[in-house]
Amino acid sequence: MKVDKIIIHGEVFCGGSGYENHIIQFSKALNKIIPVQINCQRPVDFDRLEDKELKEMIQRNFDVEDSVNVMIGLPSYWEFLLSMNPMKFIGCVIWEATPFPKQWVNICNDERVNQLWTPSTFVKNIMIESGVDEKKIYVIPHGVNLSVFRAAEKIDE
Repeated sequence: MKVDKIIIHGEVFCGGSGYENHIIQFSKALNKIIPVQINCQRPVDFDRLEDKELKEMIQRNFDVEDSVNVMIGLPSYWEFLLSMNPMKFIGCVIWEATPFPKQWVNICNDERVNQLWTPSTFVKNIMIESGVDEKKIYVIPHGVNLSVFRAAEKIDE
């Protein structure tokens, strides 16, 4: 299967949350190699958005049925998108706690879910222990923006 476009589903206008930052940075990185659409709710003042790249990705209108769909959000929110019969569905599970909610296991194991991405081996292990199909889970670590996070300079004693 040739992948020529990706739709990332998630909220990017929620006050600077970790999910919001992850979606924006992840989308911008992917958009450098493949066209990305961000599917999200638009704020009332969307037209005044100054980030041109973000605005362009949000304005794209790819078809769910012939795109790879990446849902960045809790599994309890996936059903609506799954009901649209996406060509390929990847659920991003960002959950750094135990236990893994039992009601999410069936959603993660749904045959319409092709892959599960999680940022850590810790989350992968708690998902497997909870009954999620190990073959679907891939660890995709969060990246680091080196323009923001730099190694501390060594201080002479």
